Amino acid sequence: MVSRATTPPVVVPWVEWSTLLARVNHMWDPENSPHHSIVGLTGAGKSYLAINGILKPLCHEDRVLIIDTKQDDPLVSQTGRGCSEIPNDNWWHLGRHPDDRETWFRLIVSDNRSQGQRQLHEALARVYKEGDWVVYFDELRDVTDPARDSGYGLKGVVDHLYRKGRSRRISIIAATQSPSWVPRSFYDQASFAWLGRIRDEQRQKRLLEIGGMTKDMLPNIAELERRQWLLSADNGEFFARSKVT
Repeated sequence: MVSRATTPPVVVPWVEWSTLLARVNHMWDPENSPHHSIVGLTGAGKSYLAINGILKPLCHEDRVLIIDTKQDDPLVSQTGRGCSEIPNDNWWHLGRHPDDRETWFRLIVSDNRSQGQRQLHEALARVYKEGDWVVYFDELRDVTDPARDSGYGLKGVVDHLYRKGRSRRISIIAATQSPSWVPRSFYDQASFAWLGRIRDEQRQKRLLEIGGMTKDMLPNIAELERRQWLLSADNGEFFARSKVT
């Protein structure tokens, strides 16, 4: 009987967070490499990564819209200027030099489905019309899932922002713990794929659709702990693991 050699798993290297962040800052281009996708279980630290790991160090002078559909995360609730619609009294319209208080807004989306749909439609239409925004979806499924008890059914609106937004310098940072329930654009438009703690093997395999990963990389995800992330970027040419600090 002829024995067959097994292919050893690919080990993704660990790097310091400051080193990884500098690489992301260099690669992040709103017109060519604009979008970040974040996948991890509850407790993996998705909001911590998005806000403390990406937005605060890299977007402090950008216009940021945080889509808060859950309203149960203390970190998200303390970030940005809470509003039911994007206000007009900000530096972009008044011609002032920006500061954090005037450039970051948190859209508090109503639990009433029709009212929430209206809020999201108006806010995302304005983002697209004006350009030069960073949009953070704290749970993308809440916005795109068509089921009445699970989301607002705005997959088409979000897809349009993904596909057309880069020409208007719009970057999307989208997080989810349900990778099976988000639109294809979350996968095929992601320039940066952040993969966190996921123990379920089927969900891990779903991640092969994102970031150029292969099966022999899956053990790297299974080993991750809270606030540890595997980043796939540069069209699947760059892989690294790190912990947000």
